[in-house]
Amino acid sequence: MNESWCCVINEEWKKTEPRVSIITPVYNRRMELPRALDSVKNQTYRNFEHIIIDDGSVINIDDIVDAYMKTVPFPVAYIKKPNGGVHTARNAGIKISRGKLIIPLDSDDELKPDCLKVLTEAWDEIPAEKIHEYWQVTAFCENHKGVRIGGHLPDGINQLPFNEAKYKAKSVEKGEKIGMLRGDLMRALPWPEPEGVNFVSEAVNWLRLDSQYLTWFVDDVVRIYHTDTENSLCNDGVKRDNQKLINMLYDRLWLVNNGGKFGQSNWMIIKNILWYCMLWHLLHWRRSYPNYIWVRKGIVNYQHRAFSYLLWLPSIFPAFLYQCKHS
Repeated sequence: MNESWCCVINEEWKKTEPRVSIITPVYNRRMELPRALDSVKNQTYRNFEHIIIDDGSVINIDDIVDAYMKTVPFPVAYIKKPNGGVHTARNAGIKISRGKLIIPLDSDDELKPDCLKVLTEAWDEIPAEKIHEYWQVTAFCENHKGVRIGGHLPDGINQLPFNEAKYKAKSVEKGEKIGMLRGDLMRALPWPEPEGVNFVSEAVNWLRLDSQYLTWFVDDVVRIYHTDTENSLCNDGVKRDNQKLINMLYDRLWLVNNGGKFGQSNWMIIKNILWYCMLWHLLHWRRSYPNYIWVRKGIVNYQHRAFSYLLWLPSIFPAFLYQCKHS
């Protein structure tokens, strides 16, 4: 365990090693967190543990988590760590997780009462001889008004050839979904924790896993997704936007350097190079261009670097439009 962490467990943690680990990073969401915790308490499937990670909140949530740990009949661990971003909090929770399956739960969202039951039963539907080929089962969400996000999957989708099934699933996606993930793969593949970045996109890991493993699709709605909350207490919009640009710079640079290895098309790589150039201009104009090691390495592929030179001037105009919109 990292020396900067503090981890507390309840008595139930010592009694069992459950099948499912629920991972909940928290930053400041004192008002919303009880809603998420209640949704875990209400699960009809009970063979799980809950790991809560306080990512350096400036609002105290200890009393909420302490009361929760003392009253629930299932294992709970509470990690307190310095602020590093949600990706570092997820890494911390996954590192101590014991479940063969992992489900992420944001601190402002809810699991429907049958969520774990539906998703674990879906795992059990995968033929035993093929289970090693899969990295997740996915299902649908609804918004806080009870409206389903996305359309319906066709019957028998998991009996189709995977590429066809994946295409049909993508065609009905309209936003957020939820996945239950293989614990061994998640523990073996933590999110990168680059210097100066406080948010690494989930796509960085999902792209790697999706290129090597299959997905089992579930048509049920099992999560309530809320969009009316705000993590940050900072009122400095310029500072926050500059940090967002640095985060985006890392994501786009990672995709330029690695996307081709994991199945991204040449068109997508060129699109990411354009974004990389735009972000370079924006951060230089704002005198906020970072000097981290990953920035200095830049684009490592010579052909991709040549494309960046070609896109240098054309990228100035969209960068200027972004600057006008967000200044």
